[in-house]
Amino acid sequence: MSPEEVVKEAMKAKQSGADSYCLVAAWKEPSRDDFTKVCNIIKEVNDKVGISIECSLGFLTTEQAITLKQLGVIRYNHNLETSKSKFPDICTTHTYQDRVNTLNIAKDAGLELCTGGIIGIGETKKQREELIFEIASFQPEEVTINLLVPIPGTPLEIQKPVKIEEIIRVFATLRFLLPKSIIKISGGREVNLVDDGQKLLLSGANGIISSGYLTMDGNSPEKDIKMLKKINLEV
Repeated sequence: MSPEEVVKEAMKAKQSGADSYCLVAAWKEPSRDDFTKVCNIIKEVNDKVGISIECSLGFLTTEQAITLKQLGVIRYNHNLETSKSKFPDICTTHTYQDRVNTLNIAKDAGLELCTGGIIGIGETKKQREELIFEIASFQPEEVTINLLVPIPGTPLEIQKPVKIEEIIRVFATLRFLLPKSIIKISGGREVNLVDDGQKLLLSGANGIISSGYLTMDGNSPEKDIKMLKKINLEV
């Protein structure tokens, strides 16, 4: 997307009531040219929109993390994805420790952290517990929990949805361990939850992502605001 397109979308998000806007890229890590482009986009959004900016750009070097901090980026998103014991079953292009290293680099640069994972990928309850405690160990300002949407033709296509009672336990436990953090219901809530997350918002979660994700669409901000008002939560 061009800087002009991103500025337009960021302005739309701000006008819809969002208090932050996240720039997300699908690469493993930014090249020098890609990172320069992202920095230019951040400057444009800062100058023309004035909304809190977060980034999710993959692996970072120390220098890149410091640059993002200097540009006014508030928070960096880098999910652990799953527990350390489950990780090799899911990903072979890099290690769990690689993800931990980037979280530490971002934190050392003074960036707030957003980290989390995805449940319903065949993990055991013990591995889910393991992920929760690993997330909590970073004391992140924000946590994002995604729910798998099985896609035909992929290795996880036969996974069954996690029961709502088990999903609630994840959010309630995270709230207990991280009382001051924002805990967001993220990708997959529109597909896996018949109420778009109402029960979770009343049992631990205090944030949602609207408009869409890297690989799938999401609810419109208008629909989500209507849902939040329905259960008497402040927007």
